[in-house]
Amino acid sequence: LKLALVNQFGTLTAAWKHCLDVNGDGEIAFAEFCQAMRETGFSGPVRDLWAELDEDENGRITLAEFDTQAHEALSQFAHLVLRKFGIFSEAWATFFDPSGNGRVDESTFVFRCAELGYIGNA
Repeated sequence: LKLALVNQFGTLTAAWKHCLDVNGDGEIAFAEFCQAMRETGFSGPVRDLWAELDEDENGRITLAEFDTQAHEALSQFAHLVLRKFGIFSEAWATFFDPSGNGRVDESTFVFRCAELGYIGNA
């Protein structure tokens, strides 16, 4: 499944955002998972796959369960941003997008991440 999602979305993180956790609440329930599997054309045993992914068996899958590395990288990034700026909107407005155009190019983002002390793959 994960390989198919990477082929379709580019990364597991993109698959999480655009296919699995489409409402952005940080977790998916079984019904959301089933819907995502239908939309991606997955035809395997959905319940077995769910049981494999829901490591803590709480009826929800989080990014930490789905892609531990991405979760850790995003958590580290968020920690650095919040430590320096307090809130994400402040970081965006004053650090990542000071011109206010609503976007940042990749090279600027990578540079700013390095300035924050982020050592992961920006």
